[in-house]
Amino acid sequence: MSKLVSELRQFRQEVTEVKQQNLEIRKHMSSILDTLSNTLKEHSKKLHDAQLEIVDLKVTIGHLQQQIATREQDVLRNDVEISGITEQPNENLYHIVITASQKIGVELSENDIADVIRVGPKIQRSVNSEQNIAVQRLIVLKLMRKRKHDELINAAKSRINLTSENVVYGQPTKIYFNERLTKENRRLFRESRLRAKEYAFRFTWIRNGGIYVRRDAGTPAIRISSLHDLDQKVGIPKPSEENYSSGPYDK
Repeated sequence: MSKLVSELRQFRQEVTEVKQQNLEIRKHMSSILDTLSNTLKEHSKKLHDAQLEIVDLKVTIGHLQQQIATREQDVLRNDVEISGITEQPNENLYHIVITASQKIGVELSENDIADVIRVGPKIQRSVNSEQNIAVQRLIVLKLMRKRKHDELINAAKSRINLTSENVVYGQPTKIYFNERLTKENRRLFRESRLRAKEYAFRFTWIRNGGIYVRRDAGTPAIRISSLHDLDQKVGIPKPSEENYSSGPYDK
């Protein structure tokens, strides 16, 4: 009996020691879990802050890009694009733009013109080809004053059937006077025309380098400054719809 009692006491001691060890292990595990939890919270906060910073940076970049686009467009504020006039060998562009301007009722002199050029890739005519290719690269008219620019654009709006008759030789072609846009704004305007047609907006036009749409006569004009504007104010593209080819700028 004495030996049995001794063994029981020893067993109880061992059980107590195991319990103590388990308690210490639990405390240690709890400490590790607390450390991990705090670390995860800290990293989660840093990730959240980084995400907010990224959003802020994207907004800032968007604003900067918009400012750059506005300044680039502002550089073209005195420029007029004239499309539809067939290119002639040894042509006098000053005479052409002055004559075309007179057809819409605007008197233009060489003193009003800072420069006038053809833009775009030049199509080479084949000497051996029997087909006469009509080349109609855009004419860019750079004016000295914004007032003359506005006078031309406003006068052209009321000349719907303006042609190149008595402006250049050859078969008369329909010509257009339009504000000049940057490459990005030209793409945005093209996309605005497509979306406007998809969502039954009746009017799409350009004024002072800005792009506008209007659903119906009498409804407010909507300024489109970016693709985001187009998505929010007109609608996102409809994948099932066919793409429409863009024509001359709306008047």
